Amino acid sequence: MKVDRLNVESSSELKVGRLNVVRVRAAEAEGHATRTALPKAWPFGQGFPDNLQPDNLQAGNLPFSNAKGEQPATETNLGQKATLREQPDNLQPANLQPANLQPANLPYGNAKGEQPANLQPTNLPYGNAKGEQPANLQPVTTLGYSLQLGRGEVIAEITGIKTISNFRVADIAAGGEGAPLVPKIDACLLRSSTHNRCIQNIGGIGNVTYLPVSEGNWLEQVYGWDTGPGNALLDLAVEYFTNGRKTYDYNGEWAASGTPCEALVEQWLAQEFFNIPPPKSTGRELYGIDYLKQCLVESEAYNLAPADFLATLTELTVASIVESYRNFLPQMPDQVLLCGGGASNLYLKQRLQIRLDSVPVLTTDQVGLSRDFKEAIAFAVLAHWRNLGIPGNLPQVTGASEAVCLGNLYSPRSQHHSS
Repeated sequence: MKVDRLNVESSSELKVGRLNVVRVRAAEAEGHATRTALPKAWPFGQGFPDNLQPDNLQAGNLPFSNAKGEQPATETNLGQKATLREQPDNLQPANLQPANLQPANLPYGNAKGEQPANLQPTNLPYGNAKGEQPANLQPVTTLGYSLQLGRGEVIAEITGIKTISNFRVADIAAGGEGAPLVPKIDACLLRSSTHNRCIQNIGGIGNVTYLPVSEGNWLEQVYGWDTGPGNALLDLAVEYFTNGRKTYDYNGEWAASGTPCEALVEQWLAQEFFNIPPPKSTGRELYGIDYLKQCLVESEAYNLAPADFLATLTELTVASIVESYRNFLPQMPDQVLLCGGGASNLYLKQRLQIRLDSVPVLTTDQVGLSRDFKEAIAFAVLAHWRNLGIPGNLPQVTGASEAVCLGNLYSPRSQHHSS
């Protein structure tokens, strides 16, 4: 049975909500993915599937896809309209008004719900709609607030597929940050019996999962937090310098032609967020357009060329990652595994390796898990756990008071219930 896969996402990593049955990055993924079928049911112990391994999960090979494994899955790539890609950056706290929210929420819901002729509800028991997070507002009194674009009920209604979305609110309701939510999946997929590992995601924002050697009570010693800006500032700067003609720096080649200004990097690292101990999270409400404008103003004193400015922003991402390891980890890792769009930035990867010295900087691909599909797999598994009633967060990572099931579940009206 073929499983057709629907994606709505920006190739520049300015992500919008997506129907994460599996994810295919826009304008990049083509062809077929060879898959090995998983058993119909997983033998969950403490919520950890014994056979949840990278080799079983390539290209979104998930047990709830109704795929029997006889044929490779096709990849359906719908691309993404520029107006959708731009909207998350327009939804910063100052703009969070009802008039701004409705126009964004509707097209995201509809885009994720568009159903090509070869996407049949019978093939997909439920979809996973991980909304883009334009703002993750931290607690002023007791609870924070996270705005997630995309409407699970709309997707469920249009596609006829059971849909799970809005993963962060349950953790926030339990007193947590609502992010990062991937560390428990990282513990399933990327644990090692011989190496302490950092799984470093570099999307718009950077976040890390620290996995100690998997022995004893190791799961209680898994940590994670947002490290700071990832690609967000770099992409915005490229758009600024090219008047919108480019949206990202391919392989970091432009930045690699410049020289980072260490004085500016040190100045920016003094910013409050970098010195707050975990649990912590951030987003484009901090590292967005206004932050970039301030960086540009502060760079004027150094008369930087565009390439130098991009090299300096790259160094900020790299330095913020390494300094967070040194300040907040129990020990430096034996390995760093990169994933997310930043893992394809060769200059960024080289600079990270220089700052980490003898600690090898690899990608998750090198241990069997595609860096391009990793996040899609993670949220699809979280959706599966929600369907089974298995908690998806790690309280020591998010700061929640307890482990909770993540996501709101919506069924199409033909199934007569939603929760």
